[in-house]
Amino acid sequence: MFERTSALPTKVLLAIAFGVASLFGMLGFSSHWQGLELKGFDALSRQSAPNASTFPITVVAIDEASFSRVARQWPWPRALYARLIDQLARSGALVIGLDIVLAEPSSGGAEDDAALARAIERAGNVVLASDRVYAETAVSRQWLRVDPLPGFIAAGASNGYANVAFDRDLVMRRMPSAADAFWKKVVERLAAVRPGLVDVTLPPVGAMIRYAGAEHTFPYVSLYQALDPAKYLPPDAFRGQIVLVGRDIKANIDARSAQADLFATPFTAATGGLMPGVELHANFLETAFSGKAVQPVAAGWNVALVIAVVAACAFAMRRWRPLPGALAAATLFALLAALDWVLFQRMNLWLPVLSAMASAATMYLACGAVAFGTERQRRGELRRAPPNARRSGCAMT
Repeated sequence: MFERTSALPTKVLLAIAFGVASLFGMLGFSSHWQGLELKGFDALSRQSAPNASTFPITVVAIDEASFSRVARQWPWPRALYARLIDQLARSGALVIGLDIVLAEPSSGGAEDDAALARAIERAGNVVLASDRVYAETAVSRQWLRVDPLPGFIAAGASNGYANVAFDRDLVMRRMPSAADAFWKKVVERLAAVRPGLVDVTLPPVGAMIRYAGAEHTFPYVSLYQALDPAKYLPPDAFRGQIVLVGRDIKANIDARSAQADLFATPFTAATGGLMPGVELHANFLETAFSGKAVQPVAAGWNVALVIAVVAACAFAMRRWRPLPGALAAATLFALLAALDWVLFQRMNLWLPVLSAMASAATMYLACGAVAFGTERQRRGELRRAPPNARRSGCAMT
């Protein structure tokens, strides 16, 4: 920009630093800026994912192939789920979680429901899902919780709340924290049927998901195959497995649902794919079993980081030179990225660094603009000065 070093006046430098620190310190509390920061969490999730499950969790998918083979109108008869539970139990499943809301009597009649209740009682390891539905009448609009039929609970099934909550951008990043969350009930049932197998410390409220990978990272088996394992699967295919049963279809098959059971994740921006809800629950379990739920740092640390970065920039750029200033900003960028990665991978902490990075870039631009303006003003004064004064000024320089 200019050949010689330009020393920025101390008062001007302090004013720039104060303005930049205030701007990005306050931006960190803005919901829109926080949405941008969350993209950093998404990038870390994608880069750090092992792209494989390390725990015995298998998804039995109600998929298009199963609809074709079963050839029954939805909702399917409860006797079909009874057959499925019997087959999974015989194959050695530790826990059977049905991410399906069975809240109304079967269209097949009372005997159909009784068959499912008997299968639940025989297995002794079944978790059923409850959810919420939107109800609208002439006088009210509200979300209502919908639980499984009491007869299924009386037969020994656990009841887990399967509802999940999105961030503002409709991406799933948070662990469900309800006391009776579906994944927690699976953990409880696992502890009951196999005490001491897995030591799980429940993550704190607000913890974020440690994804195993993008959609279909976990092992999938089509439901029609699980109904006839002798024909389609190896012996004891589900031995020692937590088996989660749920939908894996692109279209919404239940007109009462607010949406198809598909969700955006941190991988959606890269892959364009959506994750079936049943695999979300698998990721909740994987996160809990691994003990690697990600905890966001307190907001005060974000402000402290911005202040530290601004102070470092002010020191490095107090005598302005474009290339050394750019090198200082680039070094801070690299250090922030490295810090973010280490905290995320080694300590299971997420530190949003976008504000700090943006403050470093803004400091570089602001200091450069002030130095450039000061230099132009000095040169203009020299041009307007009398010839003798210009020679004298040049000699002094």
